[in-house]
Amino acid sequence: MAFVGRNGNNLLRFFNYKLLKDDSPFAVKFLLPGFSYADLDRTGEVNLCHLNRLLEMGFLPYASRNMMSSSNLKKGSVLVMLGQSFTVQPRFAKYFALDFPMELESRLVAVSKSTIVRRVSLSEVKTKSVLVSSLQKLVHMDVVTKKSCPLTPRILDMCRGIESTDDDDTFRSITAQQPPSRSFTSTQMIKHSDMDCLMHTNQGAYLRFAFDSLAEATSQNAFSVIKRDVCNYQALSANALHMTESFAGDLLDIKVWDDETDPYVLHCAMSKNKANVYYVNIKLTENVNNSAYSI
Repeated sequence: MAFVGRNGNNLLRFFNYKLLKDDSPFAVKFLLPGFSYADLDRTGEVNLCHLNRLLEMGFLPYASRNMMSSSNLKKGSVLVMLGQSFTVQPRFAKYFALDFPMELESRLVAVSKSTIVRRVSLSEVKTKSVLVSSLQKLVHMDVVTKKSCPLTPRILDMCRGIESTDDDDTFRSITAQQPPSRSFTSTQMIKHSDMDCLMHTNQGAYLRFAFDSLAEATSQNAFSVIKRDVCNYQALSANALHMTESFAGDLLDIKVWDDETDPYVLHCAMSKNKANVYYVNIKLTENVNNSAYSI
């Protein structure tokens, strides 16, 4: 899928930020000046629905090397993000600020027959310590059959030399859990404002749907341990799986529940017309903090 015109320019807005030197041909790094008030949630902390959209800009290495150009993909195919794993360091909640500069890095870490794995991270400028990280798996998919297909020789050649020895760069399989009968159920109508310029529901919007449903569930005393609004618990990690596209006008059935083994792990499954759309599990801290970073 080629990005053209104004939409493409908007997606590439990070090229307006200061480009930091990185000798790797598979990485792009920028200086992010900070956040805006629009990125904050009802606790006054950074909202991961917006942070997720920031991390989705990890396609920049593709854009910079023209990998996303339709001429490099198989005709009738697209690169789609099927899964991602977030990690948030506790100190992020303590140190972030609207004018807190960070380094935004997107790096390709693995390639196989039909998939590419990238890591997008936010780090402190002075210490280079990673605060937030997202490992993302992209699959080359046929838009008609909805099945994966081999990457083109051109893309494989452009990715030649990608090799990470860091075990943390290994994308581990995410399994969508089946909602138990005790799940809290709600519905969500997708609005046009939930879509991005690729004309599908943005994954940040799915996270917002999930946490609105989780907040509603806590108000109905649906969980065994978590009794307060989920925004008062800091999120340590989240694992998301995107299975089917959705669009404005679609009605999502949303089910949320707490884990039987660890009550501080919350699950959310979304479907439309009985077809699975999105699944995410989130690990929360056990301590309530009224000003905790919330996702």
